[in-house]
Amino acid sequence: LKREYRSGRLADFDCLRYNRLRILFREIQYGSCSPLEGEEKPLEERKEALEMAKRVLRYFLAFLKWVLAAVVLGGICGSVGTLFHKTIDFATEFRMGHPWMVWFLPLAGILTLLLYRLCKVSFGAGTNLIIESVSTNEHVPAFLAPLIFAGTSLSHLFGASVGREGAALQLGGSIGHNFGELLHFDEDDVRVLAMCGMTACFSALFGTPLTAAIFVLEVISV
Repeated sequence: LKREYRSGRLADFDCLRYNRLRILFREIQYGSCSPLEGEEKPLEERKEALEMAKRVLRYFLAFLKWVLAAVVLGGICGSVGTLFHKTIDFATEFRMGHPWMVWFLPLAGILTLLLYRLCKVSFGAGTNLIIESVSTNEHVPAFLAPLIFAGTSLSHLFGASVGREGAALQLGGSIGHNFGELLHFDEDDVRVLAMCGMTACFSALFGTPLTAAIFVLEVISV
C-alpha cells in the first residue's frame, strides 16, 4: 500500500485510508501524532471557516438586535406620536370653540412649571438637551417625555404660541435615549436609538417618514 501510494497509483479513497492508517500507527506508537503532509492546509481551512461562521453569526445577531429594537421603538414612538397629534388637535379645536380660555394661559404656565419641579426636571431641558444627548451622550431624564407631552398639550389648550416640531423631537429623543439605556445598549447605540426615536415621533406627527429622517440628521449635524 505504501509503494502504491508513493507511485501515485492509489485511488483517492485508498489514499485517504492510507493516511488514516499512518495516523493510527503514530497514535499507537507515540500516543499522539503530528499533522501529516497535506493535512495542515485542511486544518487551516477549517479554522478560517470557523472564524467566518463566527463573524456571520455576530453580524446576524447584530442585525436581529437592530430589527427588534427598530420594531419595538418604532411602535412605541409611533403610538406616542399619534396620540400626541390627536391630543394637540383636540386641544386646539376645544380652545377655538372657547376663546375665553386664553385668559387662563398664565395658570397653564404655572401648572407646567410645577410639574417640572415635582418631577425634578430642569424647566430648560428641551431640544438642546436632546441634541447634546446625541452628540455627547448626555443623560436625558425619563420624565422628560411625559412632561413635554403634558406641557405642550396644556400650551395648545390655553392658546400659547408653541409649535410641534420641537416637542416631537424631544418626545422621540427622550423615549429612544431611555429605551437604549434600559436595555443596556452601549453609548454609540444609545445615540442612534435617540435619533431613531426622534424620527419615529416626527414621522407619526407629520406623516413624513423620509423627511423626518432627513430633518433629524440636519438638526443633529447643524
